[in-house]
Amino acid sequence: MRNWKPGTDVGIISFDETPMKEILKGGISVLSTDFIRMGSTAASFINGESFSQEANPFRFILRS
Repeated sequence: MRNWKPGTDVGIISFDETPMKEILKGGISVLSTDFIRMGSTAASFINGESFSQEANPFRFILRS
C-alpha cells in the first residue's frame, strides 16, 4: 500500500453532481451533464420534432 492521500497525492474526479460530493474529503471534482437540457431534447425527439445527434453540454466543477 502506498498510503496516498486524496487531494494531495492523487486526485478524484466523479460523474454527476450530488450534495455529498461537495463535502466528502473537502470536495470532489465533478463532471456533470445538463440534465434539464437532456430531458428537453429527448422530449422534442419523442414529440416528433426534428431528430439529430447533439452533444449535451456539461460542466466541470473543480474542488480541492
